[in-house]
Amino acid sequence: DKDRSHPNMQGSYLAACVFYATLFNKTPVGLSNEVGLCDGVSAVVNKNRAKLLQKAAWKSVLELR
Repeated sequence: DKDRSHPNMQGSYLAACVFYATLFNKTPVGLSNEVGLCDGVSAVVNKNRAKLLQKAAWKSVLELR
């Protein structure tokens, strides 16, 4: 992100998809593009970008098996 230390929302979403795929051994494709944050606040990743990130996460997890 702007501080060059933390990922932006899309980077965080990609990481979450990789965690999901790794922990549950299931594809993240089809998961929501909306992420619940604290205090009822939500962050939304563009639907097309979310699908691309979900596919990339699943492909990466499959390749590392």
